[in-house]
Amino acid sequence: TSLAGCSKSKSRETVDEYVYKAEYVDLKDFEDAQINSIAASGEKLYALVNQSTGETVENSYIDENGEEQTYTSEIFANVLYEINAATGEMKKLEGYVDNISSETDYSDPAVQKYSSVSGMTETANGGLAVIYDENTTIYNLPADFNQQTDSIWNYSSTSKYVCRVDILDENGGLVETKTVAEKESGNGEYYSIYKIVCDKDGNWYVLANGDSIEVYNPDFSSLLFTLNEERGFGDMVRIADGSVAVLLWDNSGNQQIKVIDLAKKDFSAGANLSMSAVYFNQIFTGSGEYDFFGADQSGILGVNAKDGTVTRIVDWLDCDLSPDYVQHVSGMENGDFVLYNQDWDNNTSELVRLVKTLNDPSNEKKIITVATAYMNSDMRDMVAKFNKTNTQYRMKVTDYSQYATNDDYTAGITKLNTEIIAGKVPDIIVIEGNLPITQYAAKGILED
Repeated sequence: TSLAGCSKSKSRETVDEYVYKAEYVDLKDFEDAQINSIAASGEKLYALVNQSTGETVENSYIDENGEEQTYTSEIFANVLYEINAATGEMKKLEGYVDNISSETDYSDPAVQKYSSVSGMTETANGGLAVIYDENTTIYNLPADFNQQTDSIWNYSSTSKYVCRVDILDENGGLVETKTVAEKESGNGEYYSIYKIVCDKDGNWYVLANGDSIEVYNPDFSSLLFTLNEERGFGDMVRIADGSVAVLLWDNSGNQQIKVIDLAKKDFSAGANLSMSAVYFNQIFTGSGEYDFFGADQSGILGVNAKDGTVTRIVDWLDCDLSPDYVQHVSGMENGDFVLYNQDWDNNTSELVRLVKTLNDPSNEKKIITVATAYMNSDMRDMVAKFNKTNTQYRMKVTDYSQYATNDDYTAGITKLNTEIIAGKVPDIIVIEGNLPITQYAAKGILED
């Protein structure tokens, strides 16, 4: 385990009272494996990992000459791990049985079946539930169908979609299975579930097709009510008080947060987000003063559901992290964050816990301030690597595109210009976007 300092954005005139210390846990045990989903409950973290079982299977196919060829492939299955977020200790939950990996059968060309884990979610009592999707397409093939000379795409088909929720015990064993949806589609009809959330009372909220929310009682025996939104819902989350909220866009292009009121079977009045141009990659339950958290390209933000206030809490670059490698983020009850970081370039992965810690300014490196009108992924990666390896200096980047609004996409550049006029000139300006570099040169703020 190693340590690195990170904090939310600050100017060179101010110092944060708290920073987040990044503690790294090497996931070398998960080499050649893929973490499908991560969920947090209390101080426990759960990771569903698709990894090799060590077994192989013989497969065959007919080549272009009509001859049968065989090859050997590894068998992969989903394995459930419980991780102590404080120590990084990982324990395989032996009670968990992967049923979906054995469901795929390619022996019948008329039946194409695909099953997958779409996510994990916390239950009302702090337990764990795994959500599965199953899509089956049946093609109307003739009796003399030949895979080598014909294609299944030439024939009509019917499709079936099934979604289920498996409630697990402490050892990962199956307690009960709930069928959420079982729909047949065709003739242009389509049904798919985007997300499932459980509230503090055990009721289930199903975000389907992106534009409807179906609310069920705890055992899924009764559909309590349905909420529809023609413009669609952006996302759904269980907030800190145990109720459920949604993100959506209004007719004016403002992003709103609305809480679902069970008694009224409707939404609360809602509030516009104070940072209108923010786009969350994922949102998750909040703690402390925040109702929920969101992760975007720059870091982690806290959101107040009542008034829509958005506050930047963590900046990935301040944590020496490249956002392109951050795959999953979860919040802990004490305000820490845990994320799964996967570096595709170097084929490494690690679990990172961001621990809220009192700041000691005397330990800070010398700061190089950098301003950009838009920060691309290559630059983020280079800055993250520089900050992680340099022992004397740290690049502090402000991406002014975060200040853009739906009404004014150049608001960030205006803010940078205003700061420069006020004497707050960055050490480095990235010549990208619509920055008036010629004007900066004319004012004598640039070195030759």
